[in-house]
Amino acid sequence: MATALSDKIDRLLREGKPKRRIWQELKGSENREELLFLVNDLPTLQKRRTFLLLNLPLAAILLIMTGIKLLDAMAIGTVNLHFFLSLVVPIINIYVLKKILRFRRTGYLYLFVLSVLALFQPQNHRFLELTLLGIMLFLSGFLYLRMFPEKEAIKA
Repeated sequence: MATALSDKIDRLLREGKPKRRIWQELKGSENREELLFLVNDLPTLQKRRTFLLLNLPLAAILLIMTGIKLLDAMAIGTVNLHFFLSLVVPIINIYVLKKILRFRRTGYLYLFVLSVLALFQPQNHRFLELTLLGIMLFLSGFLYLRMFPEKEAIKA
């Protein structure tokens, strides 16, 4: 149900309909809380086009960080508990990457929070990781604030 509604809202936004009109059309026939969340979780077509050139480098950097973490996991050499625990971060990164590539508000928020938390891990204190984390922090925060400003959020 949620994916069908999400796909429907995404299709309507890609057609260029404003969020308020989508909210007015669907609020009587769908779960209002879920509809409100999904309408606010997606940007308009204009914002997608405007910020596409910033979204793609963000996704590429996240993919590079995921590759680095996978290489770190493979460096363990044996399949044990430590190996499986080291795969948690790449799996979460892939989930967030999917959200980022689909322009979901929650993806940018998750990436910002997880990037801040990653700064506290000693294995991320190498120059390359710190640089990539800084860029991810800036881009995810910037895109979150620009694509989903509070004044444009639909209120119930």
